[in-house]
Amino acid sequence: NIGRLNEQKNQILFIHILKYIKDYSVQKVKGIIIGDGPLLENLKSEIQINDLQDTIIILPGRNDIENIASMSDAFLLPSIYEGLPIVGVEMQSNGLLCFFSANIDSTVRITDRSFFININESSAQLAQFVVKKISQADTLNRENYNLYVCENGYGIENTVNNIIKLYENN
Repeated sequence: NIGRLNEQKNQILFIHILKYIKDYSVQKVKGIIIGDGPLLENLKSEIQINDLQDTIIILPGRNDIENIASMSDAFLLPSIYEGLPIVGVEMQSNGLLCFFSANIDSTVRITDRSFFININESSAQLAQFVVKKISQADTLNRENYNLYVCENGYGIENTVNNIIKLYENN
């Protein structure tokens, strides 16, 4: 999970889902929350209350998100509300399985490895869905997703060209 540590990003739900994923998964599970914000201490406390100190770490905001993405299998963004999260596009370009709150703008779904979750369902139900999708996926075959995301209009060249067109038309 990557984002500001505030209520909107709903990292508390991320923690609860990960608790169940740990219980349901046959593989070793690690979770990373990356960000800064007012809920840092609350999140640390929630991790401790749920005895997940060996499972979830919180890292401050950083500039090497692509390195974190390359070592990850999945990305979970259970936001309460959100527009188009750029981090979601970045994670898809790395070929990660992405699980987005259904409250997020649906245009974030670029690849077939992206799924929407109803954050009003129980953490256990959400964890079962995530574990099922991860167990069905090829988490190693990820090399073509960057090209696919760029071809679908989210590459830097497309963005620059759109900005140029915007200025030329005004």
